[in-house]
Amino acid sequence: RDAVVVCGCGDVGKGVLAAAGATAVAFTTRGDEAAKTDDARMRYGDGANPSVLRASGVTAPAAIFVTYRDHARGVAACARHRAAFPATRLFARALTRSEDAA
Repeated sequence: RDAVVVCGCGDVGKGVLAAAGATAVAFTTRGDEAAKTDDARMRYGDGANPSVLRASGVTAPAAIFVTYRDHARGVAACARHRAAFPATRLFARALTRSEDAA
């Protein structure tokens, strides 16, 4: 198994990245966020796109954490990752109980 993948690098994503340890890698589409850190685990790219993960060398993620604040974006990312990596454990951020049930 490859790295733990974190999609989104806001406060929640950074917290997951810190807790996940050395084998984690995070993806952000915000160049300014990637530029603010010396963390070599931070990648610039659309983490919701399985092709981006594969291009970065992640072919069999140990787990994927989707930490986007926007619910629709998170649901779409989860659907893409579930289709691309069916055996991978997938975790998603929810802001409300109704989002948790989705």
